[in-house]
Amino acid sequence: MERFHKQPNEKFPIAADFSAVLAENESIDGNNSSVVAEDENGTDVSSSVLVSSSMTVDGPRLIVTVTGGDAGKRYKITFRCHTTTGNIYELDVQMIVNER
Repeated sequence: MERFHKQPNEKFPIAADFSAVLAENESIDGNNSSVVAEDENGTDVSSSVLVSSSMTVDGPRLIVTVTGGDAGKRYKITFRCHTTTGNIYELDVQMIVNER
């Protein structure tokens, strides 16, 4: 699982690249794809650490803006990529929040 660090007050976009799994004529269906965030207990905290309605598609990448989070906590961000051919792929990223 890839990971990145941020401070509690930072807000910036992150991306998941699905180019390695997309076929030549396959693309991301942005209307059905999603991004969710869970804390260390598996509780959905998407509304706390993801900017609402910020998910966008840029070619083979899903992009979302992260924000907030509690210092000393880790969050799992799951990108669910639905494609125009009906495939579904997932990529998990760990967000580690630290006060530096």
